[in-house]
Order: sequence, then C-alpha cells, then structure tokens
Amino acid sequence: MLGHYRVLEQIGAGGMGVVYRAHDLQLDRDVAVKVLPSGTLSDSDARSRFRKEALVLARLNHPNIATVHEFGTQDQVDFLVTEYIAGITLESKFAAGALSHREALNLGVQLLQGLEAAHEKGIVHRDLKPGNLRLTPKGQLKILDFGLAKISSLVNPSAVTDNLSGEKFLSGTLPYMSPEQVRGQPVDERSDIWGAGSVLYEMVTGCRPFTEKHSPQLIDDILHQPIKPPSSLNSRVAPGLESIILKALDKDPERRYQSARELRVDLSRLQPARSGSDAPPIRMTQTTIRSRRPEIVVAASIGFAILAGLVGVEWRSQSHSRPTAARILAVLPFRSLGQDDATNALGRGLADTLTAQLAEVSKGDRLQLVSTREIEAQGIKTDEDARREFGVDLILEGSLQQSGSQLRVNCSLIDAHTNRQIGGRSLTAASADIFGLEDQVVTEALNLLSLEVTPARRDTLRSRPDTKSEAYQHYLRGMGYLQEYHKPENLQSAIAEFGLALQIDPNYSGAYAGTGEAYWLGFEESNRTNDWIGKAAENCRKALSTPPESAEGHSCLGEVYNSQGEYQRAVDEFKRAVALDSSRDNALRGLADAYEKLGNGTAAESTYQQAIALRPQYWAGYNSLGGFYFRQSRYPEALKMFERVVQLTPENFQGYSNMGALLIAQGQYSKSIQVLERSIEIRPTLEAYSNLGGAYFSLRRFDEAAQMYQKGLTLDDRDSLIWGNLGDALYWSTRGRTEAAQAFRKAISRAASKLHVNPRDATLLAFVATYNAMVGNRSAALSNLQNALDLAPNDAEVRFRAALVYNQLDDTEQTLSFLEKAIAAGYPPSAIRDTPDFDHLRDNPRVQILLKKI
Repeated sequence: MLGHYRVLEQIGAGGMGVVYRAHDLQLDRDVAVKVLPSGTLSDSDARSRFRKEALVLARLNHPNIATVHEFGTQDQVDFLVTEYIAGITLESKFAAGALSHREALNLGVQLLQGLEAAHEKGIVHRDLKPGNLRLTPKGQLKILDFGLAKISSLVNPSAVTDNLSGEKFLSGTLPYMSPEQVRGQPVDERSDIWGAGSVLYEMVTGCRPFTEKHSPQLIDDILHQPIKPPSSLNSRVAPGLESIILKALDKDPERRYQSARELRVDLSRLQPARSGSDAPPIRMTQTTIRSRRPEIVVAASIGFAILAGLVGVEWRSQSHSRPTAARILAVLPFRSLGQDDATNALGRGLADTLTAQLAEVSKGDRLQLVSTREIEAQGIKTDEDARREFGVDLILEGSLQQSGSQLRVNCSLIDAHTNRQIGGRSLTAASADIFGLEDQVVTEALNLLSLEVTPARRDTLRSRPDTKSEAYQHYLRGMGYLQEYHKPENLQSAIAEFGLALQIDPNYSGAYAGTGEAYWLGFEESNRTNDWIGKAAENCRKALSTPPESAEGHSCLGEVYNSQGEYQRAVDEFKRAVALDSSRDNALRGLADAYEKLGNGTAAESTYQQAIALRPQYWAGYNSLGGFYFRQSRYPEALKMFERVVQLTPENFQGYSNMGALLIAQGQYSKSIQVLERSIEIRPTLEAYSNLGGAYFSLRRFDEAAQMYQKGLTLDDRDSLIWGNLGDALYWSTRGRTEAAQAFRKAISRAASKLHVNPRDATLLAFVATYNAMVGNRSAALSNLQNALDLAPNDAEVRFRAALVYNQLDDTEQTLSFLEKAIAAGYPPSAIRDTPDFDHLRDNPRVQILLKKI
C-alpha cells in the first residue's frame, strides 16, 4: 500500500523510477503510480520543488495528455500518481513495422494537439519518445511523463534517463534528443518539435532517424550527419509528409517549425476531409458559401454593441397589450422623407445610438437586438422583410424631421407578426441639443418596450459622449452615411462628417474610429487602392491613442489586420476589443475568423460558439459557425447549423443558399438546385447564383452554369471568383473560348487589388495562377503558383491548382506529379473524375491508380 493506493502490478521501469498499476481505494479507480528512485529527493527542499512542479503538471487537462493526480510521500518513498491508461506504447506498436499514412497522420496530429496545449502553458516535455506515448484500445494517443525530465534535473542535477540501448543520459533519451539538448544548451518548445519529428519519422519508416547504438557516434550523428529521407526507407511515404518531418528535424532550431501549432496545422492539411461519406468532389469552379459577419461597429464612447445581453433590466407586469415576452427586436433606420441627405444620415445615426443604449439595458434571454447596421447591410426596406429575414418579433421604427431650429422624432413600436402598432410618440428638441433629443428617444423606447431600468443602469444611460454637442452631431451623420456604405458618395460624406467632428474636437476617439471604418469599407467594398487600407489603419490607431481606450478602435484595427493577412495581430486586437466589451459578437466573429486563418481551428470553433451564446435566438451566429464547419469539411455539423438558421428564420435566403453549397460539396447536385432556387425565390443574390452555377457545372451543364454566373454578376460584378467561375463554364460551353478568356481577365483584374493588400492569400494566388494559365500568361501563372506554393506548400487546394496550371501549360509530368501530391495531401480523388480538364488523362496508369482510391 502507498497511501490509499493498493499496488497491483509493475507495468514499467526506467531512469525515472518504477511504474505500477494501482487501485485508488477512495475514488475506486485504477491509477499509475511512479515510485521515484531512492535518493532522488534528497531533502525537504528537493521534495518541495518536485511538489511545486508536479502541481503545475496537474493543471494540464487535455485528452492527449496523461493527467497527473497527486504527489505523495510515505516512509521516505516518493511517488507520483497519474491517470492509468490501458493499451500499448508506440514503442511496442513500432515492433510490427511502419504505420500506414493515414494512421501516422492521425496519431501525429493527436501528439501535436497535446504538445500544443502544454506549450501554451509554458511546459516542455524534454523526453518525447515512443515509450512515453501510449495508445488506448480506442486509438487515442496519450503523452506520458510530461515535464518529468525537467523536474528531475531541477531536484537532482545528476538525474538520468535511459536511451534505448540501456545507456544513461542527462534529462532525456539520447536517440530522440535535439542537437541543442545534446550540447547541453537551454531548450524550449522547439526541442519537443524535434522529438515529435523523430517519433513521426519512426512511425512512417519503422526505425529511428539515427540508428547508431554507441553513444559517442550517436551524438556525432545527431549533431553533424544528415537524416536519410523517410522515402528512402519506405517508398510509400508521401512527399508532403516527408517534407514536414524533415523540417521538424532540422538541426537548426531557427529553421525548424517554431511551434507545435505550426506543425499540427501542416499535418492536418494532409488528412483526408472529414465527412459522413466520401470527400466532396472538387470542381474547377469555386463554391461560394456566405458566412455573414456584420461589418465592424464604430460608435460613440458609450460603447456601442449590436446585441442585448447585459443585466440590469426588469420586465414590468402590464395589464394592457405591451410586449412582455418578446425575443428579438429590430431597430430600423429612422427615415427623413423629404429632407436633405444630412438629415437622413442624422436619423440613421440616431437609430444606431438607440440600438447601443438598448443593448446596454436589455436582457439577453428576453430581448435580443438586431441593429440598424445589420438591417441596412441586408437591404431591408420593410417591416415584413425584417420579420422574414431576421425572424424578429418587434420592430422599432421612426422618422426624423428638421423644421427651423427644431428636430422632431416620431417613434413607433410594431408587432412584426401582426403588423399592428403597439404604441408610439412624437418627440421634439432644439437642433443644437442633440444629447437631449437622444435621451428622449431612449426613454420613450424603454417605455414602449415596457422595460424598467434598474438603478445600476441609469447612470450608464445618462452618460454622454465626452465631446461637444456639435461634434457629436457630425459624428452621428458620419455613422448614418456608413450604414449605406455601398454607395461610394456615402463613404466620402462619412469621412467628411468625421473630419468636421475632429475639427471641433481633435481628441474625439469615436470620430477617428469612424474614419478608420470608412476607409476600410471603401477598400473592402469598392476595391480601392492600398492607400485606403493604410488610412484605415492610421485612423484606427489614432482612435486607440486618444482616451478612453475603445473596443471600437480595436475592432477596427482587427478588421484591417485581417484584410492585410496579419492574422496574429488581428487576434490580439479582437481579443482586446472583447476584453473591453464582452457583448460584441461582431468582434468575436472577427476573432474567430483570424483564428481560423491562423490554422487554430479549435480556438476558432470555440469563439464562434461564444458569439452564438451571446445571441442564441439570432441566426447569424449559427450561419458563421456553419460556414466554419463547411470550410473544415465537417459537413454534418455544418448542416445542423444551416438547419438552425432556417428554423429560426424560415424565409432566410442565406440559410438556403448555404445549404445549397453544402449539398454541392456532398455531391448532391440535383437536390442542391432545388434548395438554391428556393433561396433565389426569396431574394436573388450573388452567392445563390454562384452556387447554382456550381451545381450545373458539376452536372456538366456548362451553358446553364454560365447563365447563372452571369445573373449573379448583374447583382455584383466585383468578386474575382465568380468571374473565374464564369470563365470555367464558358471554356467548356458551346459559346466558345473567346468569351472565357475575357472572363478570366476580369477575374485577374478583380483579384489584383486584394493581393496588393494581402499578398499572403495562398488560395487566391493559386486561383489567379489558373486564370493566367487559361489565358496563356505562362510566366504570370508560374509566378503566382510559385508564390502560393511558397506560402502553403502542403495545402491540398494549392497543389490541385498547380495540377490545373501545369495541365493547361501541357506539362503532363508536372500535372501528374501535383495530382499525386494533392491526393497525398488529402484532396479527394473524385476531384480528378469530376474536373473536365483531366478527362484526357483518364487512361494514364498513374491517374488510374489515383481513381481507384475513390
């Protein structure tokens, strides 16, 4: 007995001690007990240091890491209690030889997931080897002995562990030690990268990278000898996997993978797409899925939020017909019929701030808000449209009129289901007293909604932006103009209004943030020059340098960084925005987008889910998460999200359009056509027409596909991918290839401005490479392709595009090579069958081998 553990059997031994299976009598479970060698902890100080480090390890909680339960001492016997894991070590599994490509990827990704979690906590393993990796009967990999090498060296500098030949070596196992570890230099996470690379090498070859058994020669090999390529020992090792392993085993830590995340992302890209059936057929055309995220929200210092969810509201019981159980409220832009543009803009800006104020006092499970910005972005013009497309229960609408020195606002609350007016009132204030008018509007809205504000929120409602009334009025007009940002003249007007606000108050941070948003939207929506994105960043930074620090400024800068491909910087900005205002679901979706582009799918998924939790009855969060699942080829999960969108808003055109894209990805082309036609029936959109064109293309109905793409372009002709899709369809249609070349050139032109700002978009570069190849621009095609391959050499989509490029350039050998590389990286073999470009290669023996994998 050791404490309350009954020792059952010895299951292992090594330099760090003897390991037993034991039974925990208190919790009725089996555990692993590692008894440390006598004298390891020579005194109370050493024991205290060990306990401290063991507590750090106990905080590691990850499915791929064996959990540390306890450190104990009994009768001068020191022991560590960990999770007991039934199964075998990888060392035992390797005795049967190399693993399959699929199994090596599966286990490798699990290993890196565990390392990534530990490294994020600042914990380095230092002794990764097959004997420290255990495989459960269900195929789950568990990392054992995390950090014990460090603990041992801290408490006993003479501590050793075994190498595989039985010889001892300080703080590690020699055959798996990195060069810097062998030299006795300080180690960091990159030494674990080397260890993981060594394990991966053994997975695919059945032997260690260095097989010398005599320690002096083994040390020399680790330090100086090149590693044999895995394919020289096993010809079935895929080129993509080989390059990843060799990079992990670079002798120079600076040229190695710099983090477990980087290595895990590259390995994951080689895995076949996950779905309930075969991986989806990929065509020459690009399926469009719209994952809607409202544009960034910039407002006054009250802290704008486009949702409800904060405490501080009580519902009053009413005997009359006021709403007491409404769930979703839409605030429509205040109209100003017969008024000038400036008054119209002021009305929209005033409605914007009303949304913000209501968000501050509304209770998330009783009232969730759809902002004026979201309403404008969707082109909602009527109450019925708001009900159908947003699933709202209540609508707050109003009008603004200016008469001489007076401003009048008429407010009405509408039952969206019956279209009946619940209540309304007319409010008047002096034109110079914009703050007073705003207070009246907010108070009346609260009365109409039967919301009673608790004392904790009254001070928030009474607070005003720290600026002059005249500056604030210009700011509101600027925000109003931004609601219709798709009109170029409105962007210029918004910038001008924010400029006037800054002339009056040079320290008005909200006006700087608004200016930054205007420039960013100008670039995103109108393919403006790089100068616009630069000015966006400049003004967002000015907003942050002017107190008080605002979530709006950080969100603004986060969007700019996402546009420029500076994804880690975007993460930092969005995280700060959320820290300042946790109710900003638009910032959460921006953060999730940045995480996704960094390859951190786990963090992206979690962040999308946080956005949903803020507004669980609002469809946009589910739509965004569905888009994420779609891009990850997690089709069953994507379907659940899109079904939820349609459940919440049965006439939501985006839900149907996205479900149509999902059906295309799953190869259900005929069914997708029915769903997409329903989306277009509700509202014709670029996305739905593009997806419908993709369905027809997949059925090889090229003329009909071209017609759908052209219909989409009549709605919006700025997107490069739909021009490229049109080129693909025309190329194979009966209309001839002259028109196709014109479409491809349009696609190249449309993509140029985006690549100028974000030259790190490997996928877009690869698509542009195909467009250039299709019009005979050989040098440009090869240049685009090389840039894409440099950025994402292991990306399956990029490799498949490379095959298309070389096919068009009549380089059969390179075409076949990149097809093989694409399939090895996880691209579905059915893509070869469903892409007409490769029809002439169907009888090639190498293609036949690939097609047999379908």
